[in-house]
Amino acid sequence: MRHRQYNYKCVIYGWDSLCAASQDWIQQMGVENLPKKGHQPFYNVLVEDGSTRYAAQGKTVVIGFRKLPENGEVFFYIHVTRRYLRHMWQVTSNDFV
Repeated sequence: MRHRQYNYKCVIYGWDSLCAASQDWIQQMGVENLPKKGHQPFYNVLVEDGSTRYAAQGKTVVIGFRKLPENGEVFFYIHVTRRYLRHMWQVTSNDFV
């Protein structure tokens, strides 16, 4: 996927059928200015730089590979996803490594 406004590439790892963010975040991000406001799916996305974001469906577009990814690219996405998921598991289970 690609974000329409900020142009970053990302993959979805979770979603909410409606915006589930706090009112402060909704106001700060201008969700009420979107055509469907918070009444659309919002995706938890892993961005190509390793960060995570929360993006409205209306702000994303599906993209496809024009060629198969190189082994290094596949390894990068697996490594970043694994690192993020391991971190989330540690945070939610109160395990510290």
